[in-house]
Amino acid sequence: MTYNQVHPDDFEYLNLLGKGGFGCVVQCRKKSTDMMYAMKIQSKDALINRCDGFYGRVLVERNTLASCSHPYIISLDYAFQTEALVIMTMELGVGTLTDAALLCVNCVLPETRVRFYTAEICLALDHIHR
Repeated sequence: MTYNQVHPDDFEYLNLLGKGGFGCVVQCRKKSTDMMYAMKIQSKDALINRCDGFYGRVLVERNTLASCSHPYIISLDYAFQTEALVIMTMELGVGTLTDAALLCVNCVLPETRVRFYTAEICLALDHIHR
């Protein structure tokens, strides 16, 4: 079986989207296709030093994302590693209406919008649990 293998050099790194305890998420572009992605880059050292059984947790995250094909769940397109890093490249979901609603400090969301967001979350969770 042949897989589409990728390497960190296959991507152009554009913007830092966020930082966490184990690494960061960057916006990147795959050079061969011009497709935009969010790339989660985690340090193996940080994972080992702070997280017992990190390998199992990373595998569960990768396998869960890889097996989920649902409109309300971000898709995993590539997962690979280097000697020092664990890397997951996912669909880029920037500037969603949900993000704007959650970041609005003094906003009151209409009940219909809250019901819609709640339904999306319930459908995604139901899909994951199946």
